[in-house]
Amino acid sequence: MRVLKPNTSSLTLLSYIWLINILHVCQRRLRWIGHVHRMDEGRIPKQLLYGELAQGKRPVGRPKLRFKDVVKRDMQAISLPIDSWETLASDRSAWKTNCAKALQEGEKLLHITVDTRRERQKARALATPTNSTYVCGSCHRICRSRIGLQSHLKKMFKEMYNYELTPKLWTRMSDNANTICL
Repeated sequence: MRVLKPNTSSLTLLSYIWLINILHVCQRRLRWIGHVHRMDEGRIPKQLLYGELAQGKRPVGRPKLRFKDVVKRDMQAISLPIDSWETLASDRSAWKTNCAKALQEGEKLLHITVDTRRERQKARALATPTNSTYVCGSCHRICRSRIGLQSHLKKMFKEMYNYELTPKLWTRMSDNANTICL
């Protein structure tokens, strides 16, 4: 059995680039919401931010997030106070410094979260199952569960023999029609 070793430096770099992009978008949202809060009352962006719909139907399912909800989620992620953000945003310089400090702390927290998640995934991938009975007969791949072995076999047979595994039957895939092979 061949064990693939990932290029950890590339994975680390990619995860940090992903974090930088997320934090940049968060910074832009916080900047914009502070700017909108300081606008005059009659301005359309401020009316949209604080406005509520008087009537209308809501579609079935989870409602789409409003801009305000996304910004509150960002504030929670970087530990910026949600209850008092409006008082902070009223003063432009205080808002800018508080956002910068919170983003720095949030970046450290996100780095720690990503690193611990990556270490947990590495440990799980490197841990060999001690008494696993789910081993593929042809390639000797060790699966953690029965459903994992079934998924692996389905993929393997589909690729090798152009067969599709259906419940209780092997179905050969062809362009015109399915023919059943027992």
